[in-house]
Amino acid sequence: MKQLLIRFWQWLGHLLGLEPATLDQSQVPPADGQPPSPAAIPGAPPAPPITLPSPPQPQMDLHTGQPPLFSRKASVLTKPEQRLYHSLLLAVKGDYRILPKVRLWDFIWLENDPPDRKQHLSRLSCRHADFLVCEPTKLEPLLVIELDDRSHQKPEAVESDRYKDELFAAAGLPCLRLDTPDINSRLLRQQIDMKLVHDS
Repeated sequence: MKQLLIRFWQWLGHLLGLEPATLDQSQVPPADGQPPSPAAIPGAPPAPPITLPSPPQPQMDLHTGQPPLFSRKASVLTKPEQRLYHSLLLAVKGDYRILPKVRLWDFIWLENDPPDRKQHLSRLSCRHADFLVCEPTKLEPLLVIELDDRSHQKPEAVESDRYKDELFAAAGLPCLRLDTPDINSRLLRQQIDMKLVHDS
């Protein structure tokens, strides 16, 4: 029992930042039914302190010093995006080029030099269009196609979509938003042609 009390006082000392923990036996209260220690008797010489080793410090494995490990994804597209991409290829029949996951920076540029130019350029560089319909030889951007799945219902996604819509309108680039990747290629071609004729 006394050893348990000693360990308790040692743990308490460590908790309060007193280490290496030293414990005077006179500070240990006697266990029930046990006679007091000689140091607790008035006039008795003090007992030598007991020095206990400090408890081991917890080891946190942060993988420091390890080089980054990269691997290749199976596709640049998600499964829904792959289904829509195949429908787009059937829809355009080689009349246009379909480029997936194109960064906004790559097909939209800032003509002037506003005070917050760096902020605008940063927003262009960290966003992309799901698909970009281009002229087949010069790859001139003609139409943006965005797949609005359930993730677009999040507040940050709604704000990002609003920004893109305003950006594409300012750049004179039509945008076709689809709420499903499973769309008939003939119907998809009709929607593409309508956007190119009416919104260009």
